[in-house]
Amino acid sequence: MFDFYDGVKIMKDKTSKPIAIEWRFSDGSKQYYYLKEEDKEWFEEFAQDVLKENALSRKERYHSEFSLDDCPYEGDTFIDHSQNPAFHLNNQDEKRIASLFYKSLTKIQKRRLNYKLENPKITFQAIAKKEKTTRAAIFKSFVQIRKYYELFVNSL
Repeated sequence: MFDFYDGVKIMKDKTSKPIAIEWRFSDGSKQYYYLKEEDKEWFEEFAQDVLKENALSRKERYHSEFSLDDCPYEGDTFIDHSQNPAFHLNNQDEKRIASLFYKSLTKIQKRRLNYKLENPKITFQAIAKKEKTTRAAIFKSFVQIRKYYELFVNSL
């Protein structure tokens, strides 16, 4: 049995008395401190402090409007990128570049790319069947689209 709070684990015996402390570090290493008779008073006080911090942390999480799974905080930093103006500018640039690129493709390339965009799991064989051509021709078409995209982006 143990209680855990921010890298400190209080290990307890069957009677719920603290018997050891485990420190966990960010690199994954652990260090243990076992109760010695001369440190009993300090050890019990430390364990009680950790337990109080743990209880307070649980209480704060319970009263938070965000669950731990979908909390938009990472440390003290708000990580909702959609609220960041730079995100919107970059996103608009990407959309503009994609639109210009798409307009520059041939009709056949657009049609084949649309198959893939509409259903990302579609195979080249399935596209070839729809296009009444070979799988190799579809593969070559996508290789050309990819190379052309790299040239297109680098030319901007």
